[in-house]
Amino acid sequence: MASAPQQCRAQRPFPVAVDRGIGVRMRDGIRLDADVYRPEGDGPWPVLIMRLPYGKHVWAAQGVPSPETVAAAGYIVVVQDVRGRFGSHGTFSYGDVEGPDGADTIAWARTLPDADGTVGTFGPSFLAQVQWASALQHPEGLRSILPMVSPNDSAFDGYLFRGGAIEFASRLEWLVGAIGPDAAERAGGAVAAQFAREAADLASGALHRIRPLRTLAEGDTALAHGCRIWEDPAALAAAAETTRGRYAEIDVPVFLIGGWYDAFLGSTLAQYAGMRQAGRRPVHLVVGPWSHMEAGSRLGEVDFGPSASHESMAPDIPLGTQHIRWFDATVRDEARALAEVTPVRLFVMGENRWRSFDAFPPAEATALELYLAADGTLREEVPESGEIAYVYDPQNPAPTVGGATLAMASPAGPYDQRPLYDRVDVVGFTSAPLSASLTVIGGVSATLYAATDGTDTDFVVRVCDVAPDGTSLPLVDGIVRASLRDDFGHSGWQGTYEPCPVEPGRVHEYRISLWATAHTFLPGHRVRVDVTSSSFPRWDPNPNTGATAWDADRTRVATQRIALGAATPSRVHLSVVPS
Repeated sequence: MASAPQQCRAQRPFPVAVDRGIGVRMRDGIRLDADVYRPEGDGPWPVLIMRLPYGKHVWAAQGVPSPETVAAAGYIVVVQDVRGRFGSHGTFSYGDVEGPDGADTIAWARTLPDADGTVGTFGPSFLAQVQWASALQHPEGLRSILPMVSPNDSAFDGYLFRGGAIEFASRLEWLVGAIGPDAAERAGGAVAAQFAREAADLASGALHRIRPLRTLAEGDTALAHGCRIWEDPAALAAAAETTRGRYAEIDVPVFLIGGWYDAFLGSTLAQYAGMRQAGRRPVHLVVGPWSHMEAGSRLGEVDFGPSASHESMAPDIPLGTQHIRWFDATVRDEARALAEVTPVRLFVMGENRWRSFDAFPPAEATALELYLAADGTLREEVPESGEIAYVYDPQNPAPTVGGATLAMASPAGPYDQRPLYDRVDVVGFTSAPLSASLTVIGGVSATLYAATDGTDTDFVVRVCDVAPDGTSLPLVDGIVRASLRDDFGHSGWQGTYEPCPVEPGRVHEYRISLWATAHTFLPGHRVRVDVTSSSFPRWDPNPNTGATAWDADRTRVATQRIALGAATPSRVHLSVVPS
């Protein structure tokens, strides 16, 4: 069961005063703008910092406590516009300055009146990215970080790319919808007018049309900036400081929060694993049935029950209050606040309850492999040799229907996949109805033996729960760009090795990470694995020609063959625990 509720300072509120528009000078002289929320009472107080590119007034995210709430719990709270955004001067970038700027902000915050010299940081998404960047600077006084839906273990695993494919919709919409408006206002004139046109096209869906990305890269606009990013991914990865391989450098406690349908779940779990492997303690993890933007009781077409909501999380305390409990323990050194809290709390979908573990994946997890068979079944034994073929046309890609997306064009969550099943480019493999519950908690991956008659292509694998009424809800998925696998067939390209040639007609082995889940397949339900070659607009459609989406003026239809059984045992790998 989940951890017992703990008392924390949120239950003893102080009055709060706010000082707005406070200038903070960086080491290069650039002035950043901050609002400071102060508890009115006898200090001194620890300081908690939130740095964001969306405007100091746009702090709100489901599950994140407001600055007023945190200040009322006895913390000075600094909310700051990052460089080049809203009230702050300078030029905005993807993150190459956030480490130094964060460290300088921490040094300044420690000198605030009534500050006690200790600092913590919190916030989701980009606000999580800048926390890691600051921690890697080892600023004096930083005691704890709390990154939520954190993207930056690697730019190539769900942040900007996934398995070699571009995270097309999420980057497009973030650049135009989230970053564009303030950038347009700063630029003015013709550029502002172009931004307005892009925003209108985004709302209408016109920006998601299939075309070479370079045809979008005209003018000094958010979209053009994004296309230049895609043209040179290695340069971007160098600019967007990542945490992969650097966890031994993080010497503060970390509380990670994620969602099973968050577009950055892979990075969040990789950061947890990296901290554990580096021997860093404490590191806590909470993952709910949430997306990047939503943390309620309902997501997609599923109501997970009231305890799933960040406002409840029963029998524990609400997520916002867990923030304060964490900082009470790790910044104030009130160890009793976490004394009875298990470090890993996961919402197990299907059975729809929170379960607690000492680590992720759970120590009791065992491996289960399910094999794809030529008759469309999914089974525990290796089937006889066979194959299934389908035709993939990049001009008619399979549409994105839910999943772990970050796109207005394709909302995240468990949406019924049956609308895809009449397509000729989606093939499915389904188990027999289960006689007993099957609980999967941990990593999920696929080994696929496949061939194409193109010179490059993509393969997408998705695992679904099929209910007795036929509803097929997605749990996890992943993609591999055939030419960007490594020598062992793995996806997870890091932009650091030469592409592997794709020999048309030859069966290659592909190992595809589907990230992870916590889900119980109930009796009578079936496990289904779907294989296809696209999910648009989530990922850019592969033109099958060996060209990149950047400059693909032409595409070709490809015939894909999935080899099954015997010497080519295509299968999924599950991590199973007792139900």
